[in-house]
Amino acid sequence: MNRASRRAGVAGVFAAAFALGGLAGCSKPAAGIGGENNAPAIAVDTEAERIAAQRAEAAATDLGKALRLALQARMAEGGPVAAVDFCQAQAPAITAAVGRQHGVTVGRTSLRWRNPGNRPSPWQQAALDEFAVRVQAGEAPERLRYQRLQGDQLHYARGIRTEAGCLLCHGSTVAEPIAAAIAAHYPQDAATGFAEGDLRGLLWVEIPVDMPSP
Repeated sequence: MNRASRRAGVAGVFAAAFALGGLAGCSKPAAGIGGENNAPAIAVDTEAERIAAQRAEAAATDLGKALRLALQARMAEGGPVAAVDFCQAQAPAITAAVGRQHGVTVGRTSLRWRNPGNRPSPWQQAALDEFAVRVQAGEAPERLRYQRLQGDQLHYARGIRTEAGCLLCHGSTVAEPIAAAIAAHYPQDAATGFAEGDLRGLLWVEIPVDMPSP
């Protein structure tokens, strides 16, 4: 491999380290899926709901961080194409582990999903639709929050911004062999055509409001 090819390969690895492909998103650690971003507070009606909302935010943050770190490690080993395999083989197990750790149900979804298992439920679709309207009105995707009570359960969602690194797997032009890997793993893929700054999707959490901390 010549020096230019090595440089391109390394650049691809670091770009892909931000691309949580098929997930419902990808983001820089400081402004979205894996980090704090000074989002506005959400009004709550009861102390129990406030505690549940805090736990939901913590679970969403931990899921983003866990996925980002695991993907970075996978990229270092296997290069950009490894992102596609990671999202199919490892991301579901990581998501389930974070849910167990926090005693919640947690996941990712998008209006344009890659993994059929990440298709939005009715309440998640409502959150995505609301987020899309708010982004169109000028709000930043990573600052969006959604919180609703459904019976004794809190439904919580946090927006994910499309970062430059996400475009490696989710942009309008996806290079080979990444495109071939996506087609092989996800023949119904709809998660391309994004631009930097778009609403990529959301992280969601479901938690009983009166549930004690694990």
